Amino acid sequence: MKTSLSTTGGLALGLGLLMAFQTAKAEIQVGDAYARGSADGQNWVIGTKSIEMTFACQGDRFRLTSYRNKLYDPPIEYVDAKAAAAPFLLESAHFGEQFKVERLWSKPFVGNAVVDPGLDHVQVTVRQGDMIGFSVGPHGAFEGDQVRWITTLDYGDGESYSSSQDPEVHQGPIWYYYVQSPGTGFLELIDSVEKASNVGENIRIPSEQSGFRAPGNTPHVGPTVMHPSNDYDALRVWKAPKAGTVTIRGRVEHVGGGDVDVAIYRITEKSREERAAGQATEPWTLQSASAREVTSGGRPAVQLDMNLTHEALRAHLSVTAFPGTAVMRQSVEFENTGESPLDLKLKEPMPAYAILGGENATDYTSYWIIGGNSQPVQGKMESAPITATYHHSLNGSATWNYVPWMALHRVDGAKDGLFIALEYLGNWRLSVDHEPDGPVAFSASAADLRTRTLKPGERFALPLATLGVFRENFDNMAEDLYNWQYEYLWDYTHDDYYTRMPFTVAWYGDSDNLQQQWAGHLADLDFHWADYFRTVGMELLWEDAGWSATQHWWDANLEGPDFGRTQRFLPKNDMKLIVWIPGHQDPGLLDNKVGAWGDFQRRTDGMGFNAQIDPIFRRNTIRFLTDHPRCSFHTCSGGSSYAHTFDVQRYADVNYDSDGPGSDFTNYYWSYLETPDKWFDNLNCWQGAKGVVYNPETGRRYLTQVPKWGLYISEPDIESMRLIADLYHYLLQEGVAGRWSYISHPVIKGDKEHYYCQRLNYDRTKSIIIFKHLAKNPLTIYRCARYLFRGGTARGRAVAGRWCRVRRGG
Repeated sequence: MKTSLSTTGGLALGLGLLMAFQTAKAEIQVGDAYARGSADGQNWVIGTKSIEMTFACQGDRFRLTSYRNKLYDPPIEYVDAKAAAAPFLLESAHFGEQFKVERLWSKPFVGNAVVDPGLDHVQVTVRQGDMIGFSVGPHGAFEGDQVRWITTLDYGDGESYSSSQDPEVHQGPIWYYYVQSPGTGFLELIDSVEKASNVGENIRIPSEQSGFRAPGNTPHVGPTVMHPSNDYDALRVWKAPKAGTVTIRGRVEHVGGGDVDVAIYRITEKSREERAAGQATEPWTLQSASAREVTSGGRPAVQLDMNLTHEALRAHLSVTAFPGTAVMRQSVEFENTGESPLDLKLKEPMPAYAILGGENATDYTSYWIIGGNSQPVQGKMESAPITATYHHSLNGSATWNYVPWMALHRVDGAKDGLFIALEYLGNWRLSVDHEPDGPVAFSASAADLRTRTLKPGERFALPLATLGVFRENFDNMAEDLYNWQYEYLWDYTHDDYYTRMPFTVAWYGDSDNLQQQWAGHLADLDFHWADYFRTVGMELLWEDAGWSATQHWWDANLEGPDFGRTQRFLPKNDMKLIVWIPGHQDPGLLDNKVGAWGDFQRRTDGMGFNAQIDPIFRRNTIRFLTDHPRCSFHTCSGGSSYAHTFDVQRYADVNYDSDGPGSDFTNYYWSYLETPDKWFDNLNCWQGAKGVVYNPETGRRYLTQVPKWGLYISEPDIESMRLIADLYHYLLQEGVAGRWSYISHPVIKGDKEHYYCQRLNYDRTKSIIIFKHLAKNPLTIYRCARYLFRGGTARGRAVAGRWCRVRRGG
């Protein structure tokens, strides 16, 4: 049942609607969650039996002095006490900015403009070993931004160098190939070589394991062509073989047709002292702190509130511990307490920042997951070992190219791990940085938050960060995250919609007149097609993109058929209504739709996000769900490009994971973070186009999420989908689907792991392994033992054979 909550102010919204109902104290405990302060009020600790953080103020320096994984005995300490720092920063500390970058020349290359540094008589005096960089960045979106730019540097004495002279794209000794974080000294050598088929040349392109690869073959740099992504510029670097003055030339030409910005840089490597100076943190002073009991999703939790000052600025830092979990959340809000406007100088502020122990840092591996971009690699987990020198910056936008989550996991020894996730739909960055013999910096930053002026009394909040620890493996982390979400982030989940199976009606297409369009929707798609749903066992009629107040279906003008008529018919079949309403809409329009049609589930699309839109979207979504407590929310924006954060899933009863073409990974790795029955799609269960048919070799993968079908269906397919619907109802009945069910990831030999999904009920007495394709070779599945969760030793039992069954009880 949905709980209605109200809030005022950005901080309460960012904290997930936490509400205090007890007077603040110096010490408090709720279940196994606790917070307490020292007698002088300068040291505070908060945690549960599984996780703990300690904050201390020594002089004018407020620091996170301890971060412990208490799932082990003795607990594992992560913070390097000698390098302890504040748990947030106004200005990012990029350990990875190895270089100083000086812009020498730049121009936009838009349309048919003629751009050539030779026409501008660009000359540069260099010493031996100096580096000159040639950068291509997106001028708008990066799609189609491949350009041909053969760069030539001429000493004027008969010696010259052209980028086209390096067809094998070797890294050195003259030409080098990098990705560059725009506007920074963060450069990373590109680690992989592929052939660009459209131009027939070798290119340097980030491997999928690098963390820098965007959808498609981007970014890439070749001897003649270059292509940026939205997050990284493509950079070709020339290293001077001798001193002298070089003349630079090379005309930029379109290959793919997209507009770009081009630039030439002088690049100088920073000294260790210069890099260390850039890592200094602001001195914050602790003025007051208190602990209190709060609620999240109607459930009690513990919160530690700390008031800090730095010059004329006050920061309100809050950390929340959730009983029974290894999860905490941290928020930071700044306030101008003065009588004059205050310039808040932000340079990619960090809502979460920790300096971790340098000893044995290379024992850890970093992990991240590709986001909801609807491409074949979406949902894939990547990893890389932390080396003596390691700088990995994961740049994302909402949840499109990456999920805003990153973990450090020790795969040997103690096998402990910790993670960080960011609740933000603008441009963000998650980073891991390590230097030889130094600590590890683990941070989350909001890349598009910049300097702003706060009026007297005005507040400004950074994005909410979720922090956690785990033991042994990601399945144990998943169990804890599931329990946390099931208990503390379930207040907007509506039983009338959750785990109900949707069926999309067809897009009616262009019509001869308005009456034909509207009558077609109501009489044909809503009434006649409901018979399909009733016989198949589906429960939600989904009116998708084809409704409007014109005869042209894609006008999307938000006027059209009277779905109130549909609403009077659907309850007779125990069905409910989903309506596609794209874009960020005024709350009043949605109020009118509810008034005209009755309660329904709103499906979004075509959203688009940035730093300004994010808080407005959250405020409007909460208002819609609070004012209309029997309505429902359904995420989509060309797939799941904004849905892979904990609070967005909290708002929704279901999330749409992919537009076409979709990914063969489906929800395998996402299910480490996300409860499965708030998701549906699996587009690649289909084959064909308008004559879509059920594919029996992949169809069972529907059961790893909420099954869904739509658009077109034949009589044989109705029988196939009826079987899927019946099976899903059975899984719900047995408790291996729905709230308080779990997904684990069996060890597989003989096939790729992501084709096998194990569902379990709450007490681990019932389980099923779902085959997501037809195995071509013999395989062995090591099913997860019932004691794999709950902190026990990770073991498995082999089940041999191509088609194997798993007995109950494991």
